[in-house]
Order: sequence, then structure tokens, then C-alpha cells
Amino acid sequence: MTLDGRQIVGRSSKCDLRLPHASISGEHAVICWAQDAWYVRDLHSRNGTFLGAFRLSPESGQRLEPGSPLRFGEHPLGWELESDSPPLARAEGPDGACVVAEDGLLLLPDERSPRALIFVDPPRGWVAADEEHVQAFAEWPLKTFDLGSRAQNYTLLTLARARARDAALGELPQGEQGWLYQEELCRMLRLDRGQVNLHIFRARKQLQNLEVQDAKGLVERRLDTHQLRIGVGHLLLD
Repeated sequence: MTLDGRQIVGRSSKCDLRLPHASISGEHAVICWAQDAWYVRDLHSRNGTFLGAFRLSPESGQRLEPGSPLRFGEHPLGWELESDSPPLARAEGPDGACVVAEDGLLLLPDERSPRALIFVDPPRGWVAADEEHVQAFAEWPLKTFDLGSRAQNYTLLTLARARARDAALGELPQGEQGWLYQEELCRMLRLDRGQVNLHIFRARKQLQNLEVQDAKGLVERRLDTHQLRIGVGHLLLD
């Protein structure tokens, strides 16, 4: 199962993970994401929460590592954390449909026809963004595609120009050409981070719909340094 940022485990129907077993308390334990890691804490349950053979104290949380065996009371099923990745953002619509974030972006009402983008900006918290529009065309042998009026086309052009400039200078190896810090790109485009991310997502989706192979590689990211570049090495710019 996929965990939310805070997950109550117990016998009660109000729990996020419900375990209808006699040894499970109404609210038995809580699993949560804190300080860049997953933690589990017993909620003063009668039959205990166990990490391996160790019974947890309700006074403090215990960090979970991938593969660590977790057991609640005498329930016959055991659990373990498969990944220590942070929780994914999710939104639930009035019809009960759930939208899960992809590449750190939550597109609403869905990715097929997004009208809003929500993402986390650490200084500001949750942020929403919209978009502007630019007309563009793409040419394949024997066919021209009208890509419509899209702001992402200018974002891609800006990234392509950066890589073409570095290639022309010949001072950097190909693997280091064209990288721009995301904040620098935002300043160049006069956009916020959410708008840039939305442009990249939509450009990839547009190419996927045209059945272009490896559309996700259109824009490459360095997550540790927050750098971006166009993922195409051979460019022709007019």
C-alpha cells in the first residue's frame, strides 16, 4: 500500500489502515513522515507494536528502514517498509477519484486536461500555478504537427539555446553542456518554479501523445543541484 504523510493503524473504521483483529486496539499505532524519514510510534496499544523482536515504547517514534519487519499486536500479517522515499502528494475529488503526484507535480483535475498545478516550494509551502501561451509547430519528414498555443515551447527554446551556446563555445564536454539552475531559468523566463515544471510536464506529454520515443528525456534534471537542460544533443535553431 502507498502511505500518506501520516497513517493511523488500528481496528477502528476511522483508521487509515484498518486491521480488524481482536489483538489490535482501536487506534494502535501511527506511521508518519518526519525529518526526511519514516517513523512508527505505538499509541499505547494493549498488545504492542513490534519492530523485529523489539516492542516499541509509546513515548517516542522509531525510525523505519527499508526491509525492517513491522508487526501489530498478534495480527497474522507482517509488514515492512519497501521504500524510504517521501510520501506522494494526492488529491481527492468530489466524486472520490484520487489524483497522485507525478514527478513531484500534482495536476488537477487530471493530467489529461490539467487546469492547475500544485507543488511544494519549501519557503512558501504548497503553491498553485497557471500558464501563458505561445504558438509553435514541429516538423517531421513528410509531416508538420501544429503543437498549438503553448507556453512550454518558449521554455524549451530557452533550454535549447543554452545547450547550443555551450556546444558552439566548445569549452565543455557534451555531458556538461546546457545545464541551467532552475532559479536562473525562472528569472530568464520571468516565471515561478511551478510554471516551469508545468511547461516541462506538458511538453513531455505532448510528445508522448505523438508517440515520440523517450519523451521523458526531452528535459533532463539534476535533482541534487536543481539544474535542467534540454535532453537533445543535436539542435537546429532558427
